[in-house]
Amino acid sequence: MTSEIKILHDELRTSIDQMILTDEFPDTGVSISIVSGKAESFTYNHGYSNQTQKKAVTNSTIFLACSLTKSFVATALLMLEEKKHIFLDKPLGNQIHLQDKTISDKLTLIDILSHRTGLPSNDLFWLLRSFNGYELREKLKSLDLISNSFRQTFIYNNLLYSSLNHALEDLTGEPLESFIVREIFTPLKMNLNFSS
Repeated sequence: MTSEIKILHDELRTSIDQMILTDEFPDTGVSISIVSGKAESFTYNHGYSNQTQKKAVTNSTIFLACSLTKSFVATALLMLEEKKHIFLDKPLGNQIHLQDKTISDKLTLIDILSHRTGLPSNDLFWLLRSFNGYELREKLKSLDLISNSFRQTFIYNNLLYSSLNHALEDLTGEPLESFIVREIFTPLKMNLNFSS
């Protein structure tokens, strides 16, 4: 490691420390890695993965993905488009139906990825019960849309991203998790993940 890179790494560590220590939760666990080419060029661990047991975060700590799953779904879809298996700007056809047939006929993956479908978040609906892919797609048909908001308004929506998870499984013929492990984690040598 050159002295210039070491200085940059030290500055980065100091900046991260300052952000974390001024946070109202200074023991919050965080692990950061920067990969350059095929090698890790920077790692940083801070805080606890388990507050009660005071278990420190390490390079092997597995965190819940939560909304980061959206990034993986979007990446997987882009990978499939690069291979010409799907087209992000092509209407989805029978994959996902919303209450308004005209909108359903125009709905594309880009509309869902960019949260511009006109479907409100419906977060209570999402939190009260989990649905399999078929059930979720059926429920989407009954949810009201905000008028005149299709492709006009950003409305964050977990339900539609979840429906993308299931649509992706239909397209690839495999669970989303195994696709992500094979196509994203394995090439990056991220061997400790939700599938391990």
